[in-house]
Order: sequence, then structure tokens, then C-alpha cells
Amino acid sequence: MDDEIKQMFRTLCEQNKEIRDDIKSIKEELLTSNNRVRELEEKVLDLEGENEKLKKCVENGNRKTKENNLIIYGVEEREDSDSLDELINLMKDTLDVNLQEFEVGNIYRIGKKDTQKTRPIVLELVRYLKKQEILSKCNKLKGTGISVSHDLTRQEREEKLILLKYYKEAKEKNYQTKLYRNKLVVNGDIYTYQDLRDRENIQVEKEDRIENNIEEQTTREKAVHTKAAKEPTYATRNQEKSRQRIREELPIPPSKKIKE
Repeated sequence: MDDEIKQMFRTLCEQNKEIRDDIKSIKEELLTSNNRVRELEEKVLDLEGENEKLKKCVENGNRKTKENNLIIYGVEEREDSDSLDELINLMKDTLDVNLQEFEVGNIYRIGKKDTQKTRPIVLELVRYLKKQEILSKCNKLKGTGISVSHDLTRQEREEKLILLKYYKEAKEKNYQTKLYRNKLVVNGDIYTYQDLRDRENIQVEKEDRIENNIEEQTTREKAVHTKAAKEPTYATRNQEKSRQRIREELPIPPSKKIKE
């Protein structure tokens, strides 16, 4: 009997040792896997950083390429006309700008040809000063059906939409407002696209917090009073007032002025 117990004990000890060895092996494998995961996460972060740098380089390159360009809308498209000669005459007759052929790097229309629409013209100028001269006299195009704008990248167009949104909001509140290519001036303060994006993110976070507080308050009220949902509480009304105050805030964030 004693021999059987001893044998069982030895067997249990051996099994216990095997289990401990298995656990140790699993821990080592998990540690190796965790280290590998951390390495991969670090590589992903590095790649994301490099990708962001590359995107910025490409964007800066595109902006530099388009820096001297203008887009002209509303110039009639005809088969028998030379766009460059027509444009030179337009500049001279309408804008009083003496545009020479050597000052033009390239000129072409963009978009698919459509008999129902007039495609805009991209005017690539050699000198930025000539571009400024043309833009300074664009007020003379009023009533002609022709307009001139910067040649913007896709990102710049997206940024302009945000700037335009806040420009309209500020105008509605009768603030002194001016909109430039990449900045907004309100009552003498200058704001960039990034300022406005940051302001939007802050407002979204505030509204999310208010929504969460309202939901938590409603849940607590339902747990205590079965008819709480029918009658707004004082706290809920305060939350609604807070939300309304946020919506009526100055459309421009109270951030530090940016030097031009």
C-alpha cells in the first residue's frame, strides 16, 4: 500500500513538474509575442510618422507648383479661337493688365469637354508678381460672367471650406471679417485653418460630454422615478441651456493671435 502511495506521489510530482514547465514555456512565448507586438507597434508608429512627413512634402510640393497659377472661369470655349491670344486680349481690354506671351508658362482647360458647360482655364504664370497684379484688378470683372481664383490643391480647397464656414458665421454676427487665401481675420484677430479645426474638436468634445451627462441623468431618474422621462428635471434643463450656450458661442476660438 505504501509503495502504491509513493508511486502515486512520484507520478503527481512528475506531472506537476511538467505542468510547471509548460507554464514557463507559455510565459516565455507570451513574453516573446508581447515583445514582438511592441516592436510591430513601434514600427507602425514610425511608418505613420514617415507617411505623414511624406504627405506634407507632397502637399508642399503641390502648393509650390501651383503658387503662380490662376484658374479663370467663364471664358467662352470656341474651336476656332486661340486661348492664349484670347486671354491676353481679355487681360488687356478688361483688366488693363499687359500680359506678355513670355510671362505665361502654360495654359490649358481642365475637365472633360462638354458642350453644355464652359471648362475653366488654368493659367500658369512665370512670375508671382504678375499673378498679384491680375488679382488686384479682378474687381473690374464684375458683371462680365468671368471670375479668377487661386489654383488650390485638394487640401487647400478643404481648408478654404472651413474658413468660409466661419467667415459666414462671423458675418452673420456683424463682426468685421476678411477672408484671405489661408487665414481668416475677425475683428483684427487672425485665425488659421488649424485654429478653427481645433475649435471644432473642442466643441464636439463639449457636446459629447453634455450628451453623456444627460443620458446618465436620465438613466438615474428612470431608476428612481418611472415617470421621470415625461417631466424634464432641473439638471436636464441646465444641460440643455449649456448646450445652447455652446452653439451660440463666438464662432472663433479665443486662441492667441497669430503674427502675420
